[in-house]
This record gives sequence, C-alpha cells and structure tokens, in this order.
Amino acid sequence: MDDKIRRAEELLEQRARERGGNGHANVDTEGPAAEQPAAVSPEGQKTEELTNDLKRMTADFANYRKRNEAERTEFAKFAKADLISKILDVLDGFDRALRRSSRGRRGSRACGSSSASCARSSRSRV
Repeated sequence: MDDKIRRAEELLEQRARERGGNGHANVDTEGPAAEQPAAVSPEGQKTEELTNDLKRMTADFANYRKRNEAERTEFAKFAKADLISKILDVLDGFDRALRRSSRGRRGSRACGSSSASCARSSRSRV
C-alpha cells in the first residue's frame, strides 16, 4: 500500500513539474479582474501558488484513487463472471456425462458405477 501511495505522489510531482508554475497558463485579461493588489509580497505570491498547487494535486490524487477503485471493482466483477461461466460449462459437462452413463452400460468402479458418478461425488464435496 505504501508503494502505491509513494508512486501516486511521484506521479503527481511529475505532473506538477510538467505543468510548471501553478499548473495554468498565464493569460492576461483586460478589465478590473486583471489588476492584482500591489501590497502582496513576492513571498506571499509564492506561498499562494504553492498552496494552490497542493490543493490541485490533492484533488487530482483523490480523483485518481476514485477512478482506480472503480476500475478495480469493474475488473473484479467481470473476472468473477468469466470464472463462473467456465465453472458452469464444466459442471454441465459432468451432468451430461452422468446422464449418458446412466442410460448406457454399467461397470464397477471404485467411486461407483461410472467415472461421471465419481466426478459428481467429488464435485459435491467441493
């Protein structure tokens, strides 16, 4: 689990480095919203950028965990369905063999009258 968390953190750091700065393109807009107060110091701006980066990376990581959990759940659902389908095919084959052997000749075996009944007795134990 720790390796997964460490790997996710590394991916987030790599993504942040690839984006550069604060993760957004610097776009100049016109109007009063483009004006920044002059009282903010460069250290305060850097702190604000880093805080915003941390918030973004935290949200990205939370989304990654949710997406990964959903994928894992979906995979498990289909894997179980595939396994059940294969098991049902085998069980149907055993039942067909049992029905066919009960109609045909009977011999003496260690498990019963046929290999199908031997398979059925071992199947019922499972």
